[in-house]
Amino acid sequence: MLWVVLFAAALAVVAVLSVTFGARDVAPADIWAGLAGSTDTASAAAVGKRVPRTILAMLVGAALAVAGAVLQGATRNPLADPQILGINGGASLAIVSGIAFFGLSSASGYIWTGMIGAAAAAVFVYAIGSLGRGGPTPLRLALAGAVTAVAFSSLISAILLPRINVMNVFRFWQIGGVGGATPDTILQVLPFLLLGLLVCLASASALNTLALGDELAAGLGARVRTARLVASAGAVILCGAATAVAGPIGFVGLVVPHICRLLVGVDHRWLLPVSAAGGGILLTVSDIVGRVIARPEEIEVGIVTALIGALLLHRPRSSPEDEGPVSTHTSPRVATASVVPDALASVVAGRRRRRHRWTLVTVVLAIAVVVAFALSLMIGQTFYTPAEVWGVLSGQRVAGASFTVGELRLPRALTGLLTGLCFGMGGVVFQSMLRNALASPDVIGINTGASAAAVFGIVVLGWGETAVSVVAMAAALAVALSIYLLAYRKGGSGARLILIGIGVAAMCQAVVSYVISRAAEWDLPAAMRWITGNLNDATWDRALPVAGAVVILGPILLALSGRLEILRMGDDTAAAVGLPVERTRLLLIVAAVGLLAFGTAAAGPIAFVSFLAGPIAVRLLGPVGSPVLPAGLLGALLVLVADFCAQYAFGTRLPVGVITGVLGAPYLIYLLVRSSRTGGTTL
Repeated sequence: MLWVVLFAAALAVVAVLSVTFGARDVAPADIWAGLAGSTDTASAAAVGKRVPRTILAMLVGAALAVAGAVLQGATRNPLADPQILGINGGASLAIVSGIAFFGLSSASGYIWTGMIGAAAAAVFVYAIGSLGRGGPTPLRLALAGAVTAVAFSSLISAILLPRINVMNVFRFWQIGGVGGATPDTILQVLPFLLLGLLVCLASASALNTLALGDELAAGLGARVRTARLVASAGAVILCGAATAVAGPIGFVGLVVPHICRLLVGVDHRWLLPVSAAGGGILLTVSDIVGRVIARPEEIEVGIVTALIGALLLHRPRSSPEDEGPVSTHTSPRVATASVVPDALASVVAGRRRRRHRWTLVTVVLAIAVVVAFALSLMIGQTFYTPAEVWGVLSGQRVAGASFTVGELRLPRALTGLLTGLCFGMGGVVFQSMLRNALASPDVIGINTGASAAAVFGIVVLGWGETAVSVVAMAAALAVALSIYLLAYRKGGSGARLILIGIGVAAMCQAVVSYVISRAAEWDLPAAMRWITGNLNDATWDRALPVAGAVVILGPILLALSGRLEILRMGDDTAAAVGLPVERTRLLLIVAAVGLLAFGTAAAGPIAFVSFLAGPIAVRLLGPVGSPVLPAGLLGALLVLVADFCAQYAFGTRLPVGVITGVLGAPYLIYLLVRSSRTGGTTL
């Protein structure tokens, strides 16, 4: 009871501070005048604007915090948060679809649409994360939410890029903020927030019972599925309504319940009301900070909460089951010391067959890449024969073709091929090291870090292509090494590295959203195309550096592929056979990130190429054989084919990342289902 009183008092103090401080500070007399409705002075008018803003911040913060506490209790998952579980992403996709296809513009329309999208995302993520042995572990749910959010982001980009008017509306909403609060907005959302809050509070006793485990809760007479469904429905109502009016504000539902649980314990009858007050305090304080530190501008509250929440993701300690089972992939270098002659002959024959399969798959993929590359040079608005293309490549002067093929198509196709190689090889290295097909650079923050730096260079600094490419490469390297060092300090766990990467990705995405919201209208399309992945502006100046990276770093990864195969068996096994685990992992990370950085600098973070190439290559190769080169060839093939479709299949030239994102989303769903059913998420 004491904590409830203290939090209520703190909430009142924060409310006064929110009204007092901002772009201009106001005196107590102006506060009273503003509350009385006066607009005679600028300070009194500012108070009139800040009051609804403060009320909305408190309501949204309370809603998100209670929703997080309920989701953590209902799923028994300490990482449950609307942002991490993809619920905010589902609401965002639903709202942008409503704006683009149905002319959605009213607050009430946003609310209903956001709740439908949030509910659909919550059901999908929990269903996928619950499949397989062990149920919905924290890491499995976090990964399911993270990769689902990436898929939603790609679909949102596919909707926005051809529609500049929708992009201009959505970019301000997606960052998350309460600056546009009005009394009408509050009145429209208040019934939904009250309904969701009442449902959650009514579920407090049931959540206490669920905390004992499903079997014991059922033994005590609880209807487990009904209780979980009702509590989750209340949380989804709160998430959907809050996201609709304030945008996808993340991490309030993660940070506040954990802090409140330390203070008042695990009894949800006390935890939920205290979390409501704590959420209101956190969001309002974050709003004050955003207004004060950037005077006379402001930093939206979604940015501040993302920076706070990302720092918390290194806290959870993973259990062995969170790591996922160790891959059953065996290295061809490990052999039994004593075998009978027949068994030895069988082993040798098996290795020969697998080596032949690896060679066959690699050769077929290489031929497919060559064919796709050749077709991309021949086919376009004008068709050129193979003889004409070969004449251009051999240095002859061919009327028409010399310019079209030599200066337009060839740099584009070469850039696509090389970036695909970089993304495929770099992505499979991370997936193999972490023994998790979902732990691609798209998910763990490396590509997002490069995007944040590049967008900052384009929009804020006005840099040209070369400078943007350099800063993107530096950011990718810095983000990857930072994630590795943070995980290493806590023991080098693969699960922790993934979780820290998810947090860093969220933080970098918040930076991207903030910069995009500040972009001038003429910079916006260029920035959006860059962060989606684009070959429309490919030139020789972009192709040559990435070619150098492939020539230098590619052989290093191929030389280390044998060690990577041993790492796939687990750190303990690798150390037992004499492999220097940490040194090998660091070398692999530097080489892989170097390829990813150069590829990203050349074409932007093309969505899902890193994610798709590795698992498909492993499926083609079978249980043995290094997937590094086949994954690179698959990446090149994906980019070339997707870029051809982006140019000619839709009547307008789309960024290649839109096509790979749309293609990657269904495969992502398939991989989530498959990996959960097989009892883990190994590659």
